[in-house]
Amino acid sequence: MSTVEPSAEEAVIPKVPVEGEEESAPEPDTPSDPLDAIEDEVERNEAKRLRAIDRRAAKKVIVPPEEEEKKEPESQYATKEDLKRMATVDAKKLLAPEVLEVWDDLTSIELGGFDSLDADSIAKNMAKRYTLYRQDNPIEGEDPAKDLVTSPKLPVSGAGGKKPVKKAEPSLPGYKEAVHPDNWYPAKE
Repeated sequence: MSTVEPSAEEAVIPKVPVEGEEESAPEPDTPSDPLDAIEDEVERNEAKRLRAIDRRAAKKVIVPPEEEEKKEPESQYATKEDLKRMATVDAKKLLAPEVLEVWDDLTSIELGGFDSLDADSIAKNMAKRYTLYRQDNPIEGEDPAKDLVTSPKLPVSGAGGKKPVKKAEPSLPGYKEAVHPDNWYPAKE
């Protein structure tokens, strides 16, 4: 085996800068990162930051909303929220269409005193809310106080005159037909 000793010609001699010539860093033949070619350091760092964000975003798997719902563990038990939702759906079936049209507005009216798990209770409560809603938001051409102003016409007591009493044959001994209290006493003449 022979060993080769470096000769003076093969020795590396450091380069001495010459006046007027700027010293530059050695440039690699092929840059490993194309963004390293950007000379402004701030712009280069910003470009690398944005590239990193894009790469992270590309790695994330975008799950459609339908699949997200399926990922929730399905329980064989109904939660209280499920029961409330079912009662609300049943209550909507019991109500008139005009109440359903303003359902969202009615839910904003705070009126307690109902069972949120009972469809009948919810329906009655929403009917009360609808009445309150219509007082503040009347339908055009309709007077909401009309029913409150007028009263039903009732006959005046005692002014109707006497009605003839039907005489029925007693079917049982000692049995008398019921008579109106006006006929309990003989008439004054």
